[in-house]
Amino acid sequence: MRKILLLTMFMVAVAAIAQTPTGDAQKGKDVYVKFGCYGCHDYSGAGGNGAATGPRLIGLPMTQPAFIAFLRSPSRPQNMPPYTAKVMTDAQGADLYAYIKTFQPPQAAKDIPLLNQ
Repeated sequence: MRKILLLTMFMVAVAAIAQTPTGDAQKGKDVYVKFGCYGCHDYSGAGGNGAATGPRLIGLPMTQPAFIAFLRSPSRPQNMPPYTAKVMTDAQGADLYAYIKTFQPPQAAKDIPLLNQ
């Protein structure tokens, strides 16, 4: 009985992964701009600096399904609006996730020659 339960759980997980849309980072960049994500998270995903007030997206520690679930129901809706499936499709969410995953941390000051002269 336990083996059947484990096998069933495995098959459900595989089916969920198979249904997860694959994201396109270039399309995700368009989604990031279209929905104004840069307004809170900055164009670089650094967030929380200057006029940007949202959290840092660089190194986002979420899986794609968790990210899309968060978009649908953010933990702090007073800070970030929910993007329901009517507003942003799962495919757009996957594209957005792929784009965010391209964000790189800024270069350390010690590695910038001009700052070390």
